[in-house]
Amino acid sequence: MEALKKERKVKHSAFTKSVKNLEELLAVEEKEWHSIEVTWELIIEYYTAVQVSEEKVYVALQEADADEKVLEEELDVKGKYYKTYTSARLRIEDLERQLRGGMQPVACGTIVVSKVSQSRYQLPDSQGNREFKLPVIEFKQFDGDVRHWLSFWAQFKKIHEDLDIDLNDKTSYLIQATLPGSRARQVVESFPAMQENYEKIIDSLKSRFGREDLQIEVYVRELLKLILDNAISPGKIDISTLYDKIECQLRALETPGVTKNKCAAMLFPLIESSLPEQLLRAWQRSTEYTGGRGKSNNVDPNQSPLEKRLESLLCFLKAEVEREQRILLASESCGLRSVVSNGGNKNPDRNRQRHMQKTFEQK
Repeated sequence: MEALKKERKVKHSAFTKSVKNLEELLAVEEKEWHSIEVTWELIIEYYTAVQVSEEKVYVALQEADADEKVLEEELDVKGKYYKTYTSARLRIEDLERQLRGGMQPVACGTIVVSKVSQSRYQLPDSQGNREFKLPVIEFKQFDGDVRHWLSFWAQFKKIHEDLDIDLNDKTSYLIQATLPGSRARQVVESFPAMQENYEKIIDSLKSRFGREDLQIEVYVRELLKLILDNAISPGKIDISTLYDKIECQLRALETPGVTKNKCAAMLFPLIESSLPEQLLRAWQRSTEYTGGRGKSNNVDPNQSPLEKRLESLLCFLKAEVEREQRILLASESCGLRSVVSNGGNKNPDRNRQRHMQKTFEQK
């Protein structure tokens, strides 16, 4: 207990000293903006450390069965330092509003930062700068689909790692970030909405939807699905869509560590098998295919043969997509697309008559 109180006292002293330094910097007429920014950053770090120490002391007192008066005194101390921190934060926010409103002349190119508002204001060299009000970012609710876990966690991770947000608030945000009635919401609501359960809820969600082996399996199955779609309906999917889907799955696999240089032996046959027959023949005849087999001088000697072939295959697909785009652009600009869409018939009216005749016969 004494060691915890001693540690807290040291952090209290460092925090108080930093607040006094900030007050001195704000009191002078010619303000040193860089020093203000550095001091405010220190205050945030020290106050975070103070909160951790205060929590440790309070828990230790509870375990020691301290009386109610001692616990109340601890809460009073906690409130005192919270009040000091809040006062400093409000002064910084007020200073930022003044700077944005042009109420004080400042040196060009200086910055004042507030982690509380999570924003950074750059004071421009010119007076013609405009401010834009950005739309509020809304939660993309997680529905429990494993394929949507990466995008959900990328969004919620910022809240999860923010030390300034109370655990009760994080739990509330987590409930709002899951779709009502979904498996994810059921996992979250299976725990009482208390700050003690927040980490347990996160661990449960990660073990259910965010495991690396599960993520790898999902995106490998997506590649296998492309192979099955090609086998069932060959040539049905256009090359641009096929390339986008392959790139999407490869980028998703890189998140859990399945990179192209590590898993080329698995990825290359999957991607090659997903190509339509006509495109596969073009790939076999291409110079990229020859270069991927090691006959080109423009490859990295440190790459394995399969890795070279995988990189060459992706380059080939990208080049084919670009060629298709140029062909489409040329046909649209020259008015050829309507001819192509009518099966090459120069008399589209005859095609329409045949279509109407088939429609009436079906009726």
